[in-house]
Amino acid sequence: NRSLGRERVPSQPDILCIETSSTCNLKCRFCPYEKKSSPKTTMSDAMFEDCVTQAVAMGYRNFELTPCTGDIFMDRGIFKKLQFLENNPQVEGFHFFTNFSIPKPQQIERLIGLTKLKSVTISIYGHDLESFVAITKSTERVYRRLVGNLETLYAGLAEFDVRQPRIER
Repeated sequence: NRSLGRERVPSQPDILCIETSSTCNLKCRFCPYEKKSSPKTTMSDAMFEDCVTQAVAMGYRNFELTPCTGDIFMDRGIFKKLQFLENNPQVEGFHFFTNFSIPKPQQIERLIGLTKLKSVTISIYGHDLESFVAITKSTERVYRRLVGNLETLYAGLAEFDVRQPRIER
């Protein structure tokens, strides 16, 4: 497709993708996670900081932190990494995908306060408990945690929005 000029992958030359975690808490039926032979691991804070430092020196200003076959919140040190990005004056922004069934409510509140976090895309599998469990091979407990996390996020964003100054046009 590329040679025919039909490539549909947007060119984003200032975004560097860094996979901080290759582990996941779900076993989705469509995902190769269970069959992968590469290590299931988490990047050290030192390596992450070194990668970001080198990347900004090369001109990168934005970072994608979505794992290929994992979830960002499986990295127990993810907030230290996010804070490193937040505190780096050369970093403009970052974003990631997550299944959102892992973070705790206080972690969700911390996410809302990150000013360089441009977006979080939440992957939701199924439309109810039964379909979630069937697709993810997970449990009702994980489903309930996901729903609770979505409610916490919704409430937190509503509160956050109220505190923001309104611009009238």
